[in-house]
Amino acid sequence: MDTKDNFGIFISKNFVRFSGKENAFEWLDETE
Repeated sequence: MDTKDNFGIFISKNFVRFSGKENAFEWLDETE
């Protein structure tokens, strides 16, 4: 579970530059 949380943080920090925070989490939901 810790790895997943860290992955989410990593994705959101990198993805936020491109799509914004909301889209990053939306993308995470789609890829699970």
